[in-house]
Amino acid sequence: MTQDQTPNVPPPPAAPPTQPGMIGLPQRPSAWPKVIGIIAIILGALGALGGVWGAITPLFADALVSMAPAGQATGMEAMQQYKVWTVVSSLLMLGVAVLLLVAGTGLVRRRGWAPKISVLWSIVKIVLVAVNSIFSYKIAQAQFAALADDPGMAQVPSSFLSAFSAAGLGVGLCWGWALPIFMLIWFTRGKIRAEVAEWA
Repeated sequence: MTQDQTPNVPPPPAAPPTQPGMIGLPQRPSAWPKVIGIIAIILGALGALGGVWGAITPLFADALVSMAPAGQATGMEAMQQYKVWTVVSSLLMLGVAVLLLVAGTGLVRRRGWAPKISVLWSIVKIVLVAVNSIFSYKIAQAQFAALADDPGMAQVPSSFLSAFSAAGLGVGLCWGWALPIFMLIWFTRGKIRAEVAEWA
């Protein structure tokens, strides 16, 4: 063997860890920000469309009343006294939906301000849903009272109509409060708050 030739010596084995415990592996980013963010974006977009539709529908109420049959026109006329509230409520819902869109986009991108916007949206949404549900119940009661003079509705018990309105109120509250309450609970968890604190 000449001086220029070196033997093929295998590299020495890696030194064992000097600290006890499991060998650390890189953690994969959690998936919940993307999941919740996408849900927020979809519901926010649907809410924005519903808010726009609800705001412009009362503008055509007079034309709808004139085209409706006599029995149905009475119930539609009863909604006219709540026309202003319908427009205001729809515009408020539109603004809240845009806020949810912003929060969802921030969650998908893991922005530090996104959880704060989500909590703010949750509080505003809970209050607005409660107020809107009360007015919706009153509108339904006004419609049922106006339809009481309709011969076709004479055989329908008033107790059934009241129960139907109450059931609609309960379903509306449960549906409207589901995501806001979930977000309020989710973003107050210590583990989630610690993870969010590391976001940009």
